[in-house]
Amino acid sequence: MTLSPQTLTVEDRRIVASWAADCAEHVLGIFDDAAPDDTRGRDAIRFTLKPGTPYASPQVRPR
Repeated sequence: MTLSPQTLTVEDRRIVASWAADCAEHVLGIFDDAAPDDTRGRDAIRFTLKPGTPYASPQVRPR
């Protein structure tokens, strides 16, 4: 199997996931205003940025 040159390492994926969650935090208030009882967005961000989870990366922002 030949890997694509764009293939990300596991650490690269962690960095991208943490960066995306960090970006999502900036607009979470808009989502919360529109759907205050829907916790999926907040839960996903919390899981992604929680230290020790498969996607957490200290390189993006220390928690």
